[in-house]
Amino acid sequence: YDPDTGALNVQFSGSIHFVGHDYGNGSLLNVKFSNLRIEASGSTGTLYADALSAGLESADPNGMPGPLESFPGVALANVSGI
Repeated sequence: YDPDTGALNVQFSGSIHFVGHDYGNGSLLNVKFSNLRIEASGSTGTLYADALSAGLESADPNGMPGPLESFPGVALANVSGI
Protein backbone atom coordinates (compact mmCIF):
# COMPACT_ATOMS: atom_id res chain seq x y z
CA TYR A 1 0.00 0.00 0.00
CA ASP A 2 1.28 3.46 -0.94
CA PRO A 3 -0.30 6.05 1.39
CA ASP A 4 0.82 8.91 -0.86
CA THR A 5 -1.07 7.67 -3.93
CA GLY A 6 -3.66 5.31 -2.41
CA ALA A 7 -2.41 2.53 -4.70
CA LEU A 8 -2.65 -1.04 -3.44
CA ASN A 9 -1.05 -4.04 -5.12
CA VAL A 10 -1.53 -7.41 -3.43
CA GLN A 11 -0.32 -10.76 -4.76
CA PHE A 12 -1.55 -14.13 -3.54
CA SER A 13 0.39 -17.37 -3.50
CA GLY A 14 -1.03 -20.63 -4.77
CA SER A 15 -3.42 -21.39 -7.58
CA ILE A 16 -6.96 -22.57 -8.33
CA HIS A 17 -7.43 -25.53 -10.70
CA PHE A 18 -10.79 -26.67 -12.08
CA VAL A 19 -11.14 -29.97 -13.96
CA GLY A 20 -14.20 -31.93 -14.93
CA HIS A 21 -16.31 -33.57 -17.60
CA ASP A 22 -13.89 -36.44 -18.20
CA TYR A 23 -15.67 -39.06 -20.31
CA GLY A 24 -12.57 -41.20 -20.78
CA ASN A 25 -10.46 -39.01 -23.08
CA GLY A 26 -9.30 -36.43 -20.53
CA SER A 27 -11.04 -33.53 -18.82
CA LEU A 28 -12.91 -31.26 -21.23
CA LEU A 29 -12.91 -28.61 -18.48
CA ASN A 30 -9.34 -27.83 -17.48
CA VAL A 31 -8.50 -24.32 -16.32
CA LYS A 32 -5.92 -23.16 -13.80
CA PHE A 33 -5.65 -19.63 -12.36
CA SER A 34 -2.33 -18.58 -10.82
CA ASN A 35 -0.47 -15.38 -9.97
CA LEU A 36 -3.69 -13.94 -8.50
CA ARG A 37 -3.41 -10.28 -7.63
CA ILE A 38 -5.45 -7.19 -6.86
CA GLU A 39 -4.46 -3.84 -8.26
CA ALA A 40 -6.41 -1.00 -6.67
CA SER A 41 -6.50 2.75 -6.33
CA GLY A 42 -8.72 4.41 -3.77
CA SER A 43 -11.61 2.10 -2.90
CA THR A 44 -11.85 0.18 -6.22
CA GLY A 45 -9.64 -2.24 -8.08
CA THR A 46 -9.40 -5.30 -10.28
CA LEU A 47 -8.64 -8.95 -9.54
CA TYR A 48 -6.23 -10.37 -12.13
CA ALA A 49 -4.85 -13.85 -12.74
CA ASP A 50 -2.82 -15.76 -15.27
CA ALA A 51 -4.95 -18.50 -16.82
CA LEU A 52 -3.95 -21.80 -18.38
CA SER A 53 -6.84 -23.49 -20.13
CA ALA A 54 -7.56 -26.37 -22.47
CA GLY A 55 -9.37 -25.16 -25.55
CA LEU A 56 -12.80 -26.67 -26.12
CA GLU A 57 -12.59 -28.34 -29.49
CA SER A 58 -16.11 -29.76 -29.31
CA ALA A 59 -19.10 -30.01 -26.99
CA ASP A 60 -19.20 -33.74 -27.81
CA PRO A 61 -18.62 -35.77 -24.61
CA ASN A 62 -16.59 -38.22 -26.70
CA GLY A 63 -14.35 -35.44 -27.99
CA MET A 64 -10.76 -34.83 -27.02
CA PRO A 65 -9.66 -31.92 -24.84
CA GLY A 66 -7.90 -29.20 -26.75
CA PRO A 67 -4.29 -28.11 -26.22
CA LEU A 68 -3.43 -25.96 -23.21
CA GLU A 69 -3.34 -22.23 -23.94
CA SER A 70 -1.87 -19.49 -21.76
CA PHE A 71 -3.71 -16.23 -21.02
CA PRO A 72 -1.60 -13.93 -18.84
CA GLY A 73 -3.12 -11.00 -16.93
CA VAL A 74 -6.81 -11.83 -17.30
CA ALA A 75 -9.12 -9.38 -15.48
CA LEU A 76 -11.47 -11.66 -13.51
CA ALA A 77 -13.49 -9.22 -11.41
CA ASN A 78 -13.89 -5.63 -10.32
CA VAL A 79 -13.66 -5.11 -6.57
CA SER A 80 -14.91 -2.23 -4.45
CA GLY A 81 -15.07 -1.20 -0.82
CA ILE A 82 -11.38 -1.85 -0.30
